[in-house]
Amino acid sequence: MVVPGSIPRIILSSTIIMNSTFEKLKVQKSLLWLVKFLVFVFVLYQLVKRLQKISLDDFSSLAIVKPIYIIIAMTLVFVNWGIEALKWYITIRKIGFKTSNSRIVQSLLSGISTGLITPNRIGNFIGRMLYFKPKKRALVVLGTLYGNLAQFIATVFFGMIGLYFIKNNSIQFEYSDTLIVLSIFLTTLAVLIYFSYPFIWLTNIPILRSKANIIQLFRQPAKRLVIPLLILSGCRYLVFILQFALLLIGFGAMFSHELIYSLFVLYLVSTLTPTLILGKLVVRETLALLILGTIIFNPVIILAASFSLWLINLGFPAVVGLYFFLKPKTTEE
Repeated sequence: MVVPGSIPRIILSSTIIMNSTFEKLKVQKSLLWLVKFLVFVFVLYQLVKRLQKISLDDFSSLAIVKPIYIIIAMTLVFVNWGIEALKWYITIRKIGFKTSNSRIVQSLLSGISTGLITPNRIGNFIGRMLYFKPKKRALVVLGTLYGNLAQFIATVFFGMIGLYFIKNNSIQFEYSDTLIVLSIFLTTLAVLIYFSYPFIWLTNIPILRSKANIIQLFRQPAKRLVIPLLILSGCRYLVFILQFALLLIGFGAMFSHELIYSLFVLYLVSTLTPTLILGKLVVRETLALLILGTIIFNPVIILAASFSLWLINLGFPAVVGLYFFLKPKTTEE
């Protein structure tokens, strides 16, 4: 029996609890943004400090030593995003959507733009989901995040290889032991989530029960995506590395195995570093000076190659994607 007058008290208590919960979530979100902002400021400070050590002579000496390497690196942008388009195409088809190939490409390009203005490019699903009906968008988000996880696994896996060989070649790199331990932990965790998700009944996990239907609905497509997404992510990662190496050599750096291992480590550290916007711009340049500076003694070469890579891989595609993001569109599926 409900005691008279108890209902208002129950409602009031529930409201207080809900407000308290939302306040806690807001505080946690604010703290996360504060941490990211502080990291960004610290990285920016490190970049400025290192730029101050570069003389005008260093900048004036910059030249394209091997133009063919630059051209090949620029051409590989089509391979880079072609692989990502194939990943996205396979994901959409495995989910069961029948939308046209052109719309799949448009949604991918739109996602590049929204990813560029969100921390660590996690918002690439925003531009993608706009091309699909609201009731289907949750599957699009899950498909995007699953593909992102596959790319993360490839990055951390190769990063561990780079750390191992760098250590064996006695290249001085601070915190390498810490990074190895952290990489092993993150790789293990990511692999467990990636491979177990399609096969574990997630409704048993309390925090996921409210979204159980959509999470379970994506399990079947995920079973068919596990291997293809992982293989394609590995291939795309190697294209990143090849592009960066070609740009460095094109601007005058010497090729060596240590260069490749250092690039593996660079991508690992930049992936693990939280950022605000612009897809690791500033962060990667700073880390590149720290890591590649042990084997490339002209910092201008590192900066030129890193910025050029950002421009051809993200800058130009994001401008194209912005057109598809802003243009009026009708949803399919």
